[in-house]
Amino acid sequence: MANVKILRNISPTQGIYEINGYEIKLYWSKNLYLDNPGFTPMECLEVLVNDIEYALENKDIKLFKRAIRSPLLANNVLNIAEKIFYNEFSDLLKLIYREFYSKAKVISKQGIIKFLIGEHIHTGNQNHIIKENIESFYTQLKNDLKNALVDLRIKGVKRILNSFPDYMRSKLLYTDLKEVCSNYLIRLGKIYIDEHLFFNRKKFGIFALGISDINSLVMNNIDFRYFIQPIFQQLEAYLTEKLKTHKYSFSDDIWLIIDIDIQIPITRKLDWTFLDGLIKVELKKYLHAHIQMGENLKGVTRRFRYIQMLGVALNKIQYNKYSSFLDIDVIQVQQIIDILQQIHSRTGTNYNIKTIQSCISECRLVFDWIVKKKEKNSIDNPFRAIILHNVEAFSESTSYIPEEVIKMLKEKLNELPRFVQAAWTIMMNTGIRISEVINLKEDCVIYDTKDSVYYLKFIPHKTLQYRRKLGLEDYHYLPINDTNLINVINQQI
Repeated sequence: MANVKILRNISPTQGIYEINGYEIKLYWSKNLYLDNPGFTPMECLEVLVNDIEYALENKDIKLFKRAIRSPLLANNVLNIAEKIFYNEFSDLLKLIYREFYSKAKVISKQGIIKFLIGEHIHTGNQNHIIKENIESFYTQLKNDLKNALVDLRIKGVKRILNSFPDYMRSKLLYTDLKEVCSNYLIRLGKIYIDEHLFFNRKKFGIFALGISDINSLVMNNIDFRYFIQPIFQQLEAYLTEKLKTHKYSFSDDIWLIIDIDIQIPITRKLDWTFLDGLIKVELKKYLHAHIQMGENLKGVTRRFRYIQMLGVALNKIQYNKYSSFLDIDVIQVQQIIDILQQIHSRTGTNYNIKTIQSCISECRLVFDWIVKKKEKNSIDNPFRAIILHNVEAFSESTSYIPEEVIKMLKEKLNELPRFVQAAWTIMMNTGIRISEVINLKEDCVIYDTKDSVYYLKFIPHKTLQYRRKLGLEDYHYLPINDTNLINVINQQI
């Protein structure tokens, strides 16, 4: 039972009390304790102290919260618990911290007080016991976090980090645990890259640290930026070297196609899980052959997109997975076209007729390629039996240059630098593109003694891949019989 007496009054609502032999200053009046209107203020205080003591002795969080009958009592309850029942209150706080941790809640003084009271109450600089116990718990969490980082326990790292307030979370990583955290991120990052052949800063921040927007943190926190940037750069360099030597496996359902552009890998992931059976193998062989022949990433991606469209249609007509692509007949081709006209693209819109035409054209090439590979030349291509009409009506024609524009260009041509005038003359007289004019070599004009004619030797970049597939050389030879044009070309190079 509580032993309570007043030592002296400071004001009508404030006094110095003695509770269980301890002096304590309280703001107290009967109005703070309205459950028992017949009690005197001292009797009410005795009841409150008894409720606090019982809850703390039984380590009952709910009973302790119930003792705070109103927000007005909060400061008194916390003050009494700290000054009179210090050890018991410490034990209860440790239970609360563990409960917060188990429920992945942020542990802070403000959070604990709000949890106990039910709303935000200003408690001033009191309740040092809460702060002291939190600091002690933080020390324990830091040790646990360090061990989790060393052991690469990702779930543990994220769970512990999320227990700290925002202002402490990132600071821990680049101060107290800088070296351990750096090793953790580099080791885990390399494992992540080895498994996924992919690295994205934001996604890795979520995966490794549970930080939802690490890019924003990097932008807004200069100290964290200096810490994390070298780590990201090291991991990105590791990914680049990894991709340079990567080769996909034909048997895998996920192909990672890589194109190196000025030492920077560009990747595309091709997912074959939308198909099954023999047709899937045949289509994979078709695309694999084009990759082996050196088709660029853009071309491979385009072909695969048309194969995906075909796959959706094949699944809707419920093709036999034991059948070959060569078993498709004219009726099924018509069904495929009908389905392609009904389904939607990834953007949610219907495929236009030009896109469907391109898909069917790719199917024709696939069919011809398989026929040639299997040496079954007697089979007619059903994709060539059906023609899509009015395709051109759905596509815009290339706009021509109006006469007045050409006239204006000619009038202003003399005002331009000589190399621009020369480039214009070459383009207008040969039909080659400006990029091809710029890339002309010193030996681009050659004389054929047999035919007694000059030739312009250049690389037609637009058809380069196609020429290579046909086994042709890269250079195209264009006959020239205009000596003035030859002089212009020689001046230009």
